[in-house]
Amino acid sequence: MDDPAAARAGAGLGKRLAGEEGVVNVASYWDGRAPQLKGKRGDKALVVATIRGTTPPSRNGSNGSPGRTRGSATGWR
Repeated sequence: MDDPAAARAGAGLGKRLAGEEGVVNVASYWDGRAPQLKGKRGDKALVVATIRGTTPPSRNGSNGSPGRTRGSATGWR
């Protein structure tokens, strides 16, 4: 996660996510290398975002979020 290619890919992923409609805040491991955003084995790191929406929380405990989105240097999953 700390080699130059991974850092470029991770930072680029954060920038792409920040450009998505409804995204109001993005933070990632590569912004400041916060150890809590990096996996224990060092082979994964997080990019987190705040997404503005109008979906109210449901009664089943969900926060109304659309679910997990995974991204890579080549696109979203």
